[in-house]
Amino acid sequence: MASTQDAVLVASPEEEQRLSITSVLRDHWPVRIATTLDGALDSLDDSIAVTVIDESIEGAPSDLFAARLENELSFQILWLGASEGPFADRAEAVLDPARVEDQSLTIVDRLQRRARYDRLLTRFYELARRRGRDDEESTAEGKPAATDAELDSLKRELDEIVAELDDEDAFEVALGDRQTVDR
Repeated sequence: MASTQDAVLVASPEEEQRLSITSVLRDHWPVRIATTLDGALDSLDDSIAVTVIDESIEGAPSDLFAARLENELSFQILWLGASEGPFADRAEAVLDPARVEDQSLTIVDRLQRRARYDRLLTRFYELARRRGRDDEESTAEGKPAATDAELDSLKRELDEIVAELDDEDAFEVALGDRQTVDR
């Protein structure tokens, strides 16, 4: 079952398009809907793993990419529209609207794994840094760092999720590369 951090945000002004994609996704993940770019931006939080943005949405889609960086959010962007253009090139994946029924589940599932890997890596690095600082204090006090068990658990989870990713996805997420992977 999907966790509360696996929500999909579908942002499209077109009702038919929203219904089409949400009907495919809602049995697998929690789905939120936005009809405007401002509505999508207002819906962004830590629970969003994938944002599907329709190319027909009014406004500057670059605001979505900026919000991800500024708010340090970890979600993947699926561009719903033409595979060419400045915003499609920045998304992690592109989906032709005519292929929603047969490809959206596969693509969103892949993006969910990427988002989970990104979140786990971020947490792992945070704990490793903290452990490095705490090691000096713990060594002086003769006790193990409190994060050892959690680091070991995260290593196991990372091993499991990386086995589900292809090399390109794992590499891009690990390096923070936000290039299009059109599959």
